[in-house]
Amino acid sequence: MSHILLLMWATLVALQSFFLILVWGVGLQRVFKPRVPKSPRDEVPLTYPKASLIIPLTGRAPDMEAALHSFLRQDYPHLETILVTSGEADPARDLSHELARHHHGTRHVHTGTATQCAQKNHNLLAGIAAAGQDTDIYVFCDANHLARPDVVLELVAPIIRKEADFTTGYREVELHGFEKNGVSFRLILWSMGQFQALPIFTQPWGGAMAMRVCAFQKHRVADLWARTVVDDCSLAGWLIKKGIPVLYCPGAMLHTPVRSMDFQTLLDWFVRQLLYPKFYTRTVWMLLGLGLISALILLAASLSLLVAGLTGVLSPLWTIPAALCHLCIPFVLSYLLRMRLCAQCPPKIWWTGFLRTLVVLYSAYWKTIGTTSVTWRRVRYEVDGQGKVTRIDRRDSR
Repeated sequence: MSHILLLMWATLVALQSFFLILVWGVGLQRVFKPRVPKSPRDEVPLTYPKASLIIPLTGRAPDMEAALHSFLRQDYPHLETILVTSGEADPARDLSHELARHHHGTRHVHTGTATQCAQKNHNLLAGIAAAGQDTDIYVFCDANHLARPDVVLELVAPIIRKEADFTTGYREVELHGFEKNGVSFRLILWSMGQFQALPIFTQPWGGAMAMRVCAFQKHRVADLWARTVVDDCSLAGWLIKKGIPVLYCPGAMLHTPVRSMDFQTLLDWFVRQLLYPKFYTRTVWMLLGLGLISALILLAASLSLLVAGLTGVLSPLWTIPAALCHLCIPFVLSYLLRMRLCAQCPPKIWWTGFLRTLVVLYSAYWKTIGTTSVTWRRVRYEVDGQGKVTRIDRRDSR
């Protein structure tokens, strides 16, 4: 019986180690690299369908103005830009109004307070309602990320070529200064982004996604957003049920500048990233939980076998190097990741950030168990088992 258990342990350790090496060592985006045209402009017609770039924004983050200017410099030739704020009191209102006055083809729309869905969803729907009747493609981007001039073209080109009705980009963190929470944020986002390269895991990301207007209408995306707490994950679950793929466009990569971040902000952000799959793509959330529990069990088993082997309690000598390798692999891969993602980061900060990533991962997942609400910008959204918003509490936002 003990030999069977050892064989099971060794098999699971090998599988887990292979997975970690594939994700952190090699990189899924290197193994499953999506097709990337040398120049999207070479593969689309000379006449471009009209696209509406809709950007919901609120507050006044330090990099918001620079991010908006990067979107207003897009080189897509037939583009209108719609900036959407939630009302008169929104700090982003004046900036949006000023940009709309000085940039041709840019409009500012301010809408009311959401009562049945997330405020972002409400703003997106208001932007869609304001879009021109001749618009063929909707492009959605967030206001706090920097974009290259060709991001819209990268998202729209596969739709023009009729390769997909829904496309998505992603983002990566640019660290301006080194501190442990920022390092953890960069590592988490980079790891999540690796799975975008696998078609089975590719999901729309609300910060940079596009869709054909006729597909938006056919699949009743507006009805979905009008009752849900998030745009991208709810759409992901909806498309999965319908068997509709989302095409990942690696060229549509936005950049998020990060100077500093406190631990609570990092933890709250990741709790939301896990709650959204729980509500709309529950299988993904459950698989992650299974993986986290398995990782803890294997860690405990390897530590026990290493101690037992060193003390002579366990006879098979091969368990000592096997357990030692299993325990060391994450740290070896972390060293390689530092060289790839943050070579200038001081080792002490990197290793603290790496270990903090594990704390954030387990703490955030634990917080999602039994939770039926999401808090975002001091507004609490209660949802039912299908992810429909049932109650909105704004008491903390006053």
